[in-house]
Amino acid sequence: MTSTTTSFFFENYLIGKKISYQIEIRDNLTIYIIKRIIPNGKYAGTTVTVGLPIPSDFEVNPPYGLHVKKEHGVVQDVRASTVSVLGDKWEFWSRQVQNWNTASNKPQSYLDHVDRWLEL
Repeated sequence: MTSTTTSFFFENYLIGKKISYQIEIRDNLTIYIIKRIIPNGKYAGTTVTVGLPIPSDFEVNPPYGLHVKKEHGVVQDVRASTVSVLGDKWEFWSRQVQNWNTASNKPQSYLDHVDRWLEL
């Protein structure tokens, strides 16, 4: 399942790492739905479904935030969350990626940020 934007760069990374995904297009934004295992923190070991909003200029500008499916119980402890464009079973977590311009592997850098955001 290939997107029509330059987020293809991110998609190729997921394919190379054998990370299964689905694509949702909302408001001209490509959102990759994947599963992540929370590495540390209160919910360590919990598998969550996240939606990663990848902008069309991904290599230049970082993604902003992530969508988290509510069914995992993780969302109750989160500040700075709003309604998600993915529907009422999701929340959008407002988060900023740091040091984007110096990241040598931008897809992995974003996933590292996502993992840290999930460590409540």
